[in-house]
Amino acid sequence: MNFSLWYRLAVFACLGAALAGCGGSRTASPKDPAKLGVRISPEGTKAAEPAIVADAAGNALVAYVEHNGKAGDLFIQKLDRNGKLEGDRVRVNPLAGEAKAWKGDPPVLAVGADGTIFVSWTRALPDPEARGNDLVLSISKDSGHSFGAPAKINDDEKPASHGMHSLAVDDSGRVFAAWLDERNIKYEEHSTKTAGAAMHHEEKEPNSEVYYSYSRDGGKTFLPNRKIATEVCPCCKTAVLAASDGTVYVSWRQVLKDDFRHIAVSHSNDSGETFSPGVIVSDDKWQINACPVSGASMASGGPQTLEVLWFAGGTEGDLGIYFTRSTDGGRTFDARTIVDDNAIGGTPVLLTNGSKPTAVFTGADERVYSIETNDTPTDGEATAIADGSLPSATYLNGKLATAFVRNTNSKSEVWFVVS
Repeated sequence: MNFSLWYRLAVFACLGAALAGCGGSRTASPKDPAKLGVRISPEGTKAAEPAIVADAAGNALVAYVEHNGKAGDLFIQKLDRNGKLEGDRVRVNPLAGEAKAWKGDPPVLAVGADGTIFVSWTRALPDPEARGNDLVLSISKDSGHSFGAPAKINDDEKPASHGMHSLAVDDSGRVFAAWLDERNIKYEEHSTKTAGAAMHHEEKEPNSEVYYSYSRDGGKTFLPNRKIATEVCPCCKTAVLAASDGTVYVSWRQVLKDDFRHIAVSHSNDSGETFSPGVIVSDDKWQINACPVSGASMASGGPQTLEVLWFAGGTEGDLGIYFTRSTDGGRTFDARTIVDDNAIGGTPVLLTNGSKPTAVFTGADERVYSIETNDTPTDGEATAIADGSLPSATYLNGKLATAFVRNTNSKSEVWFVVS
């Protein structure tokens, strides 16, 4: 993306600090596994950006990026049905140090109906001076023991940023990807100065565009990229969902007039060939001249049903995590309900497991929360993981499995817990 990494992280940190004092939690008497869990990344290394998925055999796969200065490596670690480490970690990127990631744009894992493991990730360009990255997909046919050469998803050739990406696989093996793309973005310089100081020139942050593509051959090749939306929040994550009824959904945070930033959803009824115009899921009236670094999460509980979970504020209510549902395939949405007002930025996770949807998110008190939600205000008991942030979650044999970041001895580590 076009923000320098340090600036993005500064915005994220400042926003989180500002939000931390907003409101009180709607959760009651959280259960706290405290330090329980399994450390996934090796002790003493700097690791972050976790992603998790369950395979067909009921095992868990956790992806994360290990950082060494500007270099990064993407690893996959397998855990058995009981959540115990199984075998050695496997490096996904063939060239050491070529993986790129930051807390707003982690790798994404998916498992096909035939057990194929897919992981999408962002790869550094060969020229270290070039600005941007490529979005690629790596595939494993042997339960994650090895990964083939990555397939490039974006089809532009000039250096540009392709990030905040998302991935989904449908029952027929089609692989869908969506991302923020800057191939058409032009940068403008503006100048600032303070009394007694020299003029300072920096690039003005432009809005981004949403692109998508899909693969008909199981992720070996991708069709020509297509644009879904323009004037999109440039550092808020996309989401893509391949629902069981065949509908494909893509979400992003739309920038509206006067810097209102609201979640939008588009749908496809023809297996990803075309997408509808974006629909704003809720008029949050959240006006913010900054990047929340927070997208939406989607799930589907039945035909033509779409649930959406996202972080927002605005004059319409408290800053926090909100939920809504569509029962007409994403054309209209119910009035939003608040899930929790003890949350800070970061993209929340929404899961379904045959009952109420479950929301997983980072709280302002530096805990990872999970709580059942629905289209009525939530006032139930939550589970909290101490000293955690930026979760990814899935169901593992009927239990909630969460991968998250924990800071230990000034090092970020990736941890795993089943609750």
